[in-house]
Amino acid sequence: MGRLFLIRHGPSAHPSMSGLLDHAAIERWRAGYDACGIERDAMPPAELVERIGGVDRVLCSDLPRTMESARAIWSGKAIESTALLREVPLPIPTLGGIRAPFAIWATAIAVGWGVDILRGEDCPREDEERVQSAMAWCEKRQREAGESATLAVVTHGVMRRLLATRLCERGWTMHGRRSYDPWSAWELRKNSAPL
Repeated sequence: MGRLFLIRHGPSAHPSMSGLLDHAAIERWRAGYDACGIERDAMPPAELVERIGGVDRVLCSDLPRTMESARAIWSGKAIESTALLREVPLPIPTLGGIRAPFAIWATAIAVGWGVDILRGEDCPREDEERVQSAMAWCEKRQREAGESATLAVVTHGVMRRLLATRLCERGWTMHGRRSYDPWSAWELRKNSAPL
């Protein structure tokens, strides 16, 4: 039976912004977030390393926060990265053109995502092809590693949720708790039937 761990990266080193912010400021913040790695002293929890440290193959997005997270867990192990596993950006609402504190923007973005999930519209059409390609890329690497291989995929919150959903539609099953915290790992298993 193959296993796949979908892991959210460690905590980002990119700080939130202060003051009253407009839509353009939040877009600039997001660009900075994607360019930033993880907090300097961020270490993966020991129980995570123990649980997933012995994987056969490590995959991650090519953004700094996922690559640094993968290296923090698997120092010295080969890591394959791809832009396919980058985050699927959540829409930034307009808030009627007002300026608001960062926490209000973050809440509005999260609430919008929750509403989209409830509607079954949590993957923007323009990102669906990339999500499907990312899933196929991960499954191909799992097959190459062997039917019973264990893979780790270090990615982002939204992309992880979409990958898990699509993989479960293809016969994978989710096991255990599903946290959205940094360093959280979701375990999926696939019976030895062909993918």
